Amino acid sequence: MKLLKSLIAIVLWLNLELVFATTLQQMTFEEIVGKATLIIEAEVTAVDVIETDTLIYTRVTFSVDDVLKGNFDNENIALDFLGGAGVNTKLSVSGQDIPELGDRGFYFIEDPDQIAVNPLTGWSQGQFKIIKDDKGYELLLTEIPQETVELTASKNAVLAEKIRNMRFTSKLVNKAFFKPSTPNELRDAVYSILEVDR
Repeated sequence: MKLLKSLIAIVLWLNLELVFATTLQQMTFEEIVGKATLIIEAEVTAVDVIETDTLIYTRVTFSVDDVLKGNFDNENIALDFLGGAGVNTKLSVSGQDIPELGDRGFYFIEDPDQIAVNPLTGWSQGQFKIIKDDKGYELLLTEIPQETVELTASKNAVLAEKIRNMRFTSKLVNKAFFKPSTPNELRDAVYSILEVDR
């Protein structure tokens, strides 16, 4: 362990850029909701680089607008992401998508008290940025893979009926891709999974 820290310190001292490779497991939306202990709607209000003797972190401060899951009573939360650009060095982690100043969105936090390479559930999969289209409508920008959801009488009934009328096989009628595309769709999907009435 001492050898690893020494090597990292030497590389940083030599002003070289470090790049860590990562492999991430794709998660369904339901898995992301289930694994997150805290889900917030928030805006990034500050981004600060923190350099230690051996590593660089980016501390992202969020102004919390709403809490969809978990207990959180503060107005702000700060999360540390491994990597960033320091004074003389830069540390990059492949697959790391650090929220930027002014970003608004929904953030699925695995454990706000745990130190991790990336505190978001499934890394970028736990980040749903809110953007506006040309007409001013709010949409979600996300890296989350599409998932299959069941079409039942209580869930997606209108879509199920349309697919049935198009004469697809029953296998296709019972399953369809789900990816929240608006803030309201995301909220409704989270509350549905958590079985919360809002």
